[in-house]
Amino acid sequence: MPRHLGSDERGVTVIEFAFIAPLLVLFVLGIVDGGRALSEKLTIDQAVYRGLEKVSVGAASASPTTGLVDYTFAKTEAATAAGVPSSQVTLTTWTECDGTKMPNFSDTCVGNDSTGKPKQTVRYVQLAITKSFVPSFPYGRYFLGADSSGNVAMSTSSAVRVQ
Repeated sequence: MPRHLGSDERGVTVIEFAFIAPLLVLFVLGIVDGGRALSEKLTIDQAVYRGLEKVSVGAASASPTTGLVDYTFAKTEAATAAGVPSSQVTLTTWTECDGTKMPNFSDTCVGNDSTGKPKQTVRYVQLAITKSFVPSFPYGRYFLGADSSGNVAMSTSSAVRVQ
C-alpha cells in the first residue's frame, strides 16, 4: 500500500489550487477595487465638466449693477453631480490682462499693449473637487498611497474661459 501512495497523483490539482487560490483572490479583489477607484475618479471628472458646461452655456444672468455673473451655481451643480458636499468643491474666478493675473474678478484692463491695441480682459472660472476613496481592504496604504486611515485622496480640476 505505501508504494501506491508514492505514485498516486490524484489530488495533486486540489493541493496546487490551494496554494494558488489566495493569490488569485487577492488579484481579483485588487482589480475590483481598481475599477471602483477609476469609477469614482471619472465621476468627479464628469461633475467638474458638468459644472463648467453650465458656466459656458450661460445658465445664470449677469448682475445689473456690475454686469458680471455670479458663478456659485456651478459649485452646487458640481457637488450634486459628484455626490459630495459643497465644502469639497472649490470655485475660483480670476481675470487676466494680457496674461497678467488681476487681483479681482471684476477688474477690467486699461491701457494698450505693446502693439498699441487695447489690452484684452479675459475672465476664467475654475472648479476643483476633492473626494476620498476607501478601498475594500486595507492594502491601500501599500499600493494606492492611502493615508493612515486607509483613505485615498482623489482630486480633479478644470477651468473655462468665460469672457
